[in-house]
This record gives sequence, structure tokens and C-alpha cells, in this order.
Amino acid sequence: MGLPRKMSKKVQLEQEIQKLHATYGEEFVNTLLNNQLFGGHYLESAHPNNTMNDKTIEEAMEEFFNSNHFLQLADSSKKTYQSEARTFLDFCNKIFSNGTQERVLVFIEKPTLLLEYLKETKNLSTRNKRSSFLRSFFKVICKREILDADINFSRVLPIIQNEDEEPKALNQHQVRELLHLAKEGNNNFRNYTLLWVMLGSGIRVGEVTQIQIGDIIPETQHLLIIPKKKRTLRTEKVKRKIALPALKTLIDYVNFTYGHLIDTDINYKNLYVFSKDGGKTPLTERAVQMIIKDLIDKCQSIPDDEKRKYSTHSLRHTFALSALESGIDIYRISKLLGHEYIKSTEVYLKLFDHHLQEAIEMHPFANIDFEKIWDDKT
Repeated sequence: MGLPRKMSKKVQLEQEIQKLHATYGEEFVNTLLNNQLFGGHYLESAHPNNTMNDKTIEEAMEEFFNSNHFLQLADSSKKTYQSEARTFLDFCNKIFSNGTQERVLVFIEKPTLLLEYLKETKNLSTRNKRSSFLRSFFKVICKREILDADINFSRVLPIIQNEDEEPKALNQHQVRELLHLAKEGNNNFRNYTLLWVMLGSGIRVGEVTQIQIGDIIPETQHLLIIPKKKRTLRTEKVKRKIALPALKTLIDYVNFTYGHLIDTDINYKNLYVFSKDGGKTPLTERAVQMIIKDLIDKCQSIPDDEKRKYSTHSLRHTFALSALESGIDIYRISKLLGHEYIKSTEVYLKLFDHHLQEAIEMHPFANIDFEKIWDDKT
């Protein structure tokens, strides 16, 4: 394993901002960032790198598709970005006399052009895909050197959460039933362990499928995983925590399934934990999704008309929401989830607020007739 890479000043500053979020709240941090003392201007105040001045949109797009950021994406994400790029280039050819030979700097100087592009579609999901692609594109082209640009592009290119698509988390009763169901049927020990690991660590489906026996570190309750967007053969794995009950179940499953191979010529530590061919290859993401979907369909504590809203990713949402309910601050939750930016974690605050609303309505004082009390007293 190579030497740890030294964090850039920008990354260090972002982590400090995350800590401020956790301690003082979003409103305080936004006020701080907007303060003139800190250069609180948005895109109009950003000063792009001089290397961007003469770069055309077409040249910038070619640079993006040759960047490490793009090359490390999953194949499905690459196809989506390539499709979005074609749509964006068509837009550029339509509004500029020079077409894609226009300087890419024009979008930094006049960000309202990006708003015009987004207004072309009314579909929220499509709009979010376009925003996501353009955020990545401009961050790569800007070399991620401009903190202002990072903040401002998130405002000009917002990812809007559809209320019907809010994170769906399972309650404790539903979790217990799913775990019970996982113990039944074929491959019950594997499916039970798979479910427990995802619930106990919050890792994504693409991360759990790639776990090898050597990635389990019982002494520190860590799993080594290949994080999202960095799934290449040369990518260094990162540590993620796992709850003790899930870890114990995982170790028991590994010993039961692969224990007889420890003293053989097989490279034991390189075996994939969740596999259907003795650890040679991992289960596919699709296979795991079907396993969880089947459990959800059988779960009687989830209403039939709600089941379509739950998926494998709901296990990650359940991990996050349970952490919030237990009092863990959002900064630490973002680290447990492996989020690069705390903004990605803040989506759970809205869902948590709904739970608080339900809780206050159940509070004893919410059902007291205070007018009756006053009448009785007088």
C-alpha cells in the first residue's frame, strides 16, 4: 500500500467547513461563506485558471473524457455522461455562432447560460442528470482549484430532491422482519449476512459485492472497500466502519463457507465473500438487488403500495437515519457513509424532520385539551 496522499488546502478547508456544519448548523455556515470578509461572492467573483482562457468547449469536453475522474466512473455512469455531453454540445451549437469552438470560459463569465440550458427540460430527473454531469465537467476543467466555483456551481446547477423520491428508510420492525425472512430459503446464511453487512455499515451495493476475505479487519471493526466512482483495478481501498453484530455475522459466515480452504493452495484472502462460485467471482450488483427486492416483496410490515419505493439503497438510508435518531451528528454520519461532501448527507435531515414531526404529534402534550383544563380551573 502506497504512502497516504497529502490533502490539498482545498480539501482541508472543506473538512473544516463540514465540522462547522455539524457544530453550528447550515444557516451559520452559509452566512459565514457569504460574508464579504471571506470573499462571499458567487460565480461572478470566481477567477478561473488562465489555462482555461483559450480552451474551446470541444477541447474542454475532450479533456474531461480523458480525465481520471471520468475514467474511474462505473460503465453505466460513463454512458450517462456521454449521452449528456452530446445533448450539451447540441445546445452549444444552437446558441453560439462559433458552436463548440466557443471558449468554455463563457459559462464562467455568464452562468445564466447554464440556467437556460436546464430550462429546456421540465422533467426533474433529467434536469438533475444534466446538473450532475455539468458539475463534474466544470470541476474537472476548473481543476477543482476554485472553492468559490465549487460552491457556486451547486447553486447554478442544483440537484433538486423530488419529495416523492425522498430516501426511504426502514423502521426497526421492518428491519427485524427482513432479517428473519433472510434466514429462510436457499442461500439463507449468505443472504442474512449480506443484509446484515449492508445494514451494519451503510455501504453501497457496488461496494459490498467487491468485499474480499482480506478486506475484513476485525481488530478495528473495519471493512476495506472500493468507494463509488473509483472502481478500477489500481484503486486503493478505503476503510469503513461496521457495527459489531454485523461484523460477527460476517466472520461466522466466512469461517463457515471458506474455512476449509485456509490451508489449501488457493489465495484465501483474495476470495470474494459474496459469491456463487466459491469466491472466484463476486455476485453482481443486479443479483444483490434481486435478493433484497425479493425480501422486501415478502415483508408484510411494508405496505404493498409502498414496496416499490424501497430498494437495496434503502438499507443505506436506514443506516443513516438510525444514526441520526440515536444522536450522532451529521459530520460523523457523513464520514461513516463515505460522503465526500456533507451536502450529500444533509438530504437525511429532511427525512429526519418528518420523523420529529410524527414524534411531536405523539407527545402527551399534543393531545391535551388546554381549554378544558382552563375551564376546570376556573
